[in-house]
Amino acid sequence: MIAEYYNIKSEDFKKYSKFEFKIVKSLKDLYIEFAKDFANLINKNNSEKKETTVILPVGPFDYQVVANFFNKKKVNCKNTIIFMMDEYCTDDGKIIPYEHPLSFHRFIYENFFFLLKEDLRMPRENIIFPDPENPEYTTKRIEEINGVDVCYGGFGINGHFAFNEPPEPNEKVDENSVRNSVTRIVNLTRETRTALALGSTFGNWDLIPSKAVTLGMKELLSSKEIHLYFMRTWHAGVMRKALFGPITPNFPASYIQTHPNVKVVMASYVAKLPEINVTQATGLK
Repeated sequence: MIAEYYNIKSEDFKKYSKFEFKIVKSLKDLYIEFAKDFANLINKNNSEKKETTVILPVGPFDYQVVANFFNKKKVNCKNTIIFMMDEYCTDDGKIIPYEHPLSFHRFIYENFFFLLKEDLRMPRENIIFPDPENPEYTTKRIEEINGVDVCYGGFGINGHFAFNEPPEPNEKVDENSVRNSVTRIVNLTRETRTALALGSTFGNWDLIPSKAVTLGMKELLSSKEIHLYFMRTWHAGVMRKALFGPITPNFPASYIQTHPNVKVVMASYVAKLPEINVTQATGLK
């Protein structure tokens, strides 16, 4: 039997949640919405002579759109500090090489940082990745500022937020250990690695690392605001389970329901009820 939260229609979202919801027509509109929101935050803080602090994921945003928007609108990022959510690790717990095709470091530099005009670009040291050899660093930095201004992100197929994975089926876990987790090295679940192979490598499973370093749920939830963006077709189900289903460590993203200030933006096809396709979608028309 299908859980009731999967059948919540978009017009009823506000009935079941205090969050702010916005539906945009297309993926392109969603990327522009993110760029505008990020730019408005920076411009507001700049006008008040305040530092801007954010948490950003690598996927699923198109950061080239953001960089082009910032250049066009002359958004000054000099006083912006970015905490990146996560990065892949080697089997021995080191950051994967910059040259690795899935390197988050390389992605954010080549698709955002280096595309910003130099007079608008933040100092390189203002892009901070969690470090598997010094995980306490990001925890301490975020604690010192009492949480970033805004955490931007979305959810994984199994409800992970950043790479905060749910426990394995036979693994006993204390609820607080997930809710209060901090920066650390994690093992990626089979669900996550499968989704990554489908979305990142066209099925090349062997290229997907088995470990990552990630900010913890405690650091993410300490953000003053959380802005969520949903654009995958399967987000129609995942978003509903996380935002309207039970709060549980078995679906870490569900802890977002406890946050007081959340904005949700989704593409129109995500707002629709999850579709059932017995033969599975092929991507062919």
